[in-house]
Amino acid sequence: MQQGFNHLSVIDIAANLTEHLRAKLKEFIKADKLHVFCNDFFEHQAKYDLIIEQTFFCAINPKLRAEYAKHMHELLTPNGKLVGLLFNTNFDGGPPFGGKTIEYETYFKPYFKYISFIPSLNSITPRAGKEVWFEIEN
Repeated sequence: MQQGFNHLSVIDIAANLTEHLRAKLKEFIKADKLHVFCNDFFEHQAKYDLIIEQTFFCAINPKLRAEYAKHMHELLTPNGKLVGLLFNTNFDGGPPFGGKTIEYETYFKPYFKYISFIPSLNSITPRAGKEVWFEIEN
């Protein structure tokens, strides 16, 4: 919002987080620049031009990844984009749950026309070489 974005939405399943955001950012909510949803992602219904993935994919059970890709496709407008960072390494247990780009492509390929994974250039030191920046277009 401070960078010129005018229609932002945040979704999280944690009520304490969404309540905190609503209180902290109430002026943006009043100005209809921000919507904060306390909701299950898989039940959320809306349309977006851009979705920024931030640590959600690695937190959900890997068995839900195909459903995640399908629902992201449903949430994006035609030519809408999904972008963010994903791990490009495996972990013992989780969350976070890791994976590799070749696996991720199998989830996204049925729904999206453009998929790009490139090594992250600005990961924090403990994650250097273990993350990829991805861009996916509907």
